[in-house]
Amino acid sequence: MPTPNPAPTPTTSNPSPETATLERLRKLTRLLDEAIAIPGTDIRLGLDPILGLLPAAGDYISLGVSTYIIWQAYRLGTAPATLGRMVVNLLIDALVGTIPAVGDFFDVAWKANVQNLALLETHMASGPIRERRDRWFLVALVVGMGAIALITTGLSLLILRAILYRLAGAN
Repeated sequence: MPTPNPAPTPTTSNPSPETATLERLRKLTRLLDEAIAIPGTDIRLGLDPILGLLPAAGDYISLGVSTYIIWQAYRLGTAPATLGRMVVNLLIDALVGTIPAVGDFFDVAWKANVQNLALLETHMASGPIRERRDRWFLVALVVGMGAIALITTGLSLLILRAILYRLAGAN
């Protein structure tokens, strides 16, 4: 006697665009801040502190990718106050990150992207997404990130100059 066909299994629906975006941001955040576990410790680090070892270019790459997370939060309708906190986290990360050696250790501890993802997830879980997007925020974000890049470059050059001056004066 032939066996009856098994009952069809319910198919899972495609995730919403918001859910898919959040999942991409989770993966990106893990890659930037928590991809590698240091054996024998609870410390995890990602590409952010590793990229920070590359003079200037690494900080710009990291800043650009971290800005993408804030951009996606903006696209998801995150409240301006939350976006502002996210930008402050990134600003702290970028400014302290300019200090040679200290900035690299700070990147391991600060994890601005993990903090920003947590802010985004809290906002998304708190209720409906706002409808109207403020275009001026986008302009301010781009201008602000450009200003951060210029400021961090200036600080890096000043610090490098001071280090070279000390080294030259010590001989």
